[in-house]
Amino acid sequence: METTTTSRPGGLGIRTARTWATWQLVTVGTVTWVLGMMVGYSGQKPAAGAGTARPIVALGGLTSPSNAPTTATTAAAEPTTAPAEPASSATTAPAPADSRPAILMANTPGQGPSELPAFTAAGPWSVGWHFRCVGTPSGTGTFTLQVVPDGGAPRPAVEQTSREAQGVTPEAAPGRAHLKVTTDPACQWAVKVTGIAP
Repeated sequence: METTTTSRPGGLGIRTARTWATWQLVTVGTVTWVLGMMVGYSGQKPAAGAGTARPIVALGGLTSPSNAPTTATTAAAEPTTAPAEPASSATTAPAPADSRPAILMANTPGQGPSELPAFTAAGPWSVGWHFRCVGTPSGTGTFTLQVVPDGGAPRPAVEQTSREAQGVTPEAAPGRAHLKVTTDPACQWAVKVTGIAP
């Protein structure tokens, strides 16, 4: 039994290459752009008060303030860094050379203005800080950290205006004190204090 095949005009039934119309290219480009925006936006911090913001990562171990960044407001406190320690060691017991600074106040994260727990230092100490103000309406904010000694007047330790910043600020005055954070309610922060324990 023989099978016959019929072919359409054009020979072997090969289709011609199809070209893209301009409207198709524009449609594909627009869909790609929208998907890219959605993927890119998914990593952004939601508006203030949404409660799903990426938290501040805990501050790691703080080391000697001599090689750590300081703010402009604490430049006068730099004489307490490594070169000046021999002068201050005459009045306080020096820490063993191989020991790390003691943690005087554990890593404390928060958001907005706050008064932090009191701590006592027997000698020079350092405050490590990190803040992020991306949730504010302008995307930046002011972060102020004050040292409030027991029975004394508050003094500024950190004054920054930025989207996000971090650093270690040395302090010289021993004694009992607490820290006061002044910032926008949408700003997140973390603070840690290390130094010579009593």
